[in-house]
Amino acid sequence: MEGDIKDKCSNVFDWSEDKRVLTRKVRVPKERLDAGWLLYGKDVPKDNVFGHSDAHLMVVETEITKRLEVCGLCPDKNGDYWEECEEIQLPFPCNYQLYNKRGAKISTYMIGTNENGFSWGYFWLKYFEKVERPRRISGQRVKHAVADSIYTIKPV
Repeated sequence: MEGDIKDKCSNVFDWSEDKRVLTRKVRVPKERLDAGWLLYGKDVPKDNVFGHSDAHLMVVETEITKRLEVCGLCPDKNGDYWEECEEIQLPFPCNYQLYNKRGAKISTYMIGTNENGFSWGYFWLKYFEKVERPRRISGQRVKHAVADSIYTIKPV
C-alpha cells in the first residue's frame, strides 16, 4: 500500500523520544483502499447491504480490510490512512529539524528526479548537542553586606 513520494504531503517523518529513530509514514492513496478501483479502475457501487456479489471484489475487499487491521491503520481527522513504511536507526541523536546541504533549516524534504521518471526525497540531519549545565554551583564570601539583600545574614 506504499504511497507516492512525488507528493510532498504524502510523507510524514516522526521522531522518537531519544532522537535516534526517524520513522517515515506514507499516506495510503484512497484508490488503494477501494477494491473497485484496484480491479476495474473505476468506482463500483455495492450491490446490496452486505457488499458486492462479485467474488473478485469480495476477496480483494476482505484482504484490504485484513491489511488495515493487521497494520493497525486508522483514519486521521481528514480521513487519510498513514502506513509506517520504514524506520531509520540513527547512530547519534539528531535535532527535530531537516536541513539542506548548506546547513540551513528547511520546512520539508527536497525531491530529486531523473529523466527516467524516478523520484527520491532527501535531506540532511544535524547532531543534537545537549547543552551541559554545571553540576556544582559555588558561591563567594560576601565582604560587604548589603542591607536590602535577602541572601546576607542580618542581625536581629
